Amino acid sequence: MTSELDDKRNVLRQRAEDLLRKKEILQPNDLAHSFEELVESLQIYQFELEIQNDELLRLQQSLEKSKDKFEKLFNHAPIGYCTLSLDGKIIQTNFAFKQLLNLKPEDIIGRHLSHFVKDDSQDNLYFHLKKTLSSPEGHSSVITFLRYSSSVYVKLHTLVFKFNGNEEEVILCTLNDITNEIVYQSELQESESRFRSLVDSIDDVVFTLDTEQKHTGVYGQWLDRFNQTPTDYLGKTSADILGVEKATIHEENNRKALAGQNVVYDWENRSPHGLSFFQTSLSPIFSTDDKVVGVVGVARDITLRNNADMALKERMKELNCLYSLTALAHQQGETLAEYLLATLEIIKL
Repeated sequence: MTSELDDKRNVLRQRAEDLLRKKEILQPNDLAHSFEELVESLQIYQFELEIQNDELLRLQQSLEKSKDKFEKLFNHAPIGYCTLSLDGKIIQTNFAFKQLLNLKPEDIIGRHLSHFVKDDSQDNLYFHLKKTLSSPEGHSSVITFLRYSSSVYVKLHTLVFKFNGNEEEVILCTLNDITNEIVYQSELQESESRFRSLVDSIDDVVFTLDTEQKHTGVYGQWLDRFNQTPTDYLGKTSADILGVEKATIHEENNRKALAGQNVVYDWENRSPHGLSFFQTSLSPIFSTDDKVVGVVGVARDITLRNNADMALKERMKELNCLYSLTALAHQQGETLAEYLLATLEIIKL
């Protein structure tokens, strides 16, 4: 539309100039008619200019609204934004970036991004920016930034952006504070390490099963005692480890635990080392929506206890026999010496 109006303006100027040159030779009526036509054309042109001006004002207002909206989105975004020159100097930042480093704009603009990075992350930043320049899809890294005397872990994503007809290039950056996530992961790893140290130091074996009764974790000194490793169990069922017949008791109780019950059962196993006795406790593992997603179990070698119980039972039998003999001797009036001799004979048997 602007091009058309420019053409009309040139035509009207040419008509006006021609009319001025011919006003001396034109008849008054012809001159008046030509002048009226020119004025009418100028009025139409003025009207079109007003329409164009209104359109330009509307576009300007729309652009200002878009600019204002962009600035608000940019400045009030929940994560840090900044633009860098290709050599890494900061051109523009948003509020979140300033709050991330707790700095004022005058302390940031024009400085190299490395100025705000900890010494142990300087190399990471250097290679990160270098890779960004050669990677069309951008690059992401975890960089440790400075914030006064403390540190902040940042997920940095950068991308080269071209504008003004590809005549100008900048590096667009997003900075997401993941300090809490890093601290949580560190605490979780420490907690898992303590848990493993704890369960690996106990004599019992702690294990977990999935809903298909396959072992997903095995811990404890029991493995070393029997010259075994977790790989002998992981991904395997009781039938895979013990055989179908011996696994029956375990599969029955595993199903009870997977149904939501707490289970305790005793079992035995004969090996080249002899007959051993064990006790296993099972508890269901629930998800956040109260669905059973697995089983945790503790197996304990109770062979010594079982043997002690058997020995105690035998001793109780002996004592019962002694009691019976004592009563019999008393009834028959036997002497104490005779009673003791008879008792010794029974013990020898």
